[in-house]
Amino acid sequence: MAEQSREYWFHIAIVILGLAWALNIWTPVLLMRPMWEGSRQYADLEEPEAEPPPPKRPPSIFLPMLAALLALGTFGLGVWRMYETEEVGGRWLWATAVAAVAFFFALMMLVIVMQAGRRYAEQYLSMLM
Repeated sequence: MAEQSREYWFHIAIVILGLAWALNIWTPVLLMRPMWEGSRQYADLEEPEAEPPPPKRPPSIFLPMLAALLALGTFGLGVWRMYETEEVGGRWLWATAVAAVAFFFALMMLVIVMQAGRRYAEQYLSMLM
């Protein structure tokens, strides 16, 4: 019975880590989307003097924050399971290490998204003036 309980928690940790890493990978893709959509919109303009469309917004900080929370939760789950089993090492140590890397990557993405949002605001205000 105890073995099934450990397997159950480990599968939950892997699913949560998968979601955190999927969000960590999807955020840079969303950051690049305004670049290729913006250049495509400029190429589609029929008249060179026509007013360009407003720039696309960068993604919100919700995705990196959610990824950071998922990674932090998995980190806590890994530490808790290592404490419960009184064994440091093995798969829980690896899950905890991957969660720590995912957390720091999510924090990095959070900073990048915030900087992109600031640059977007500056660019949009300069277009209005």
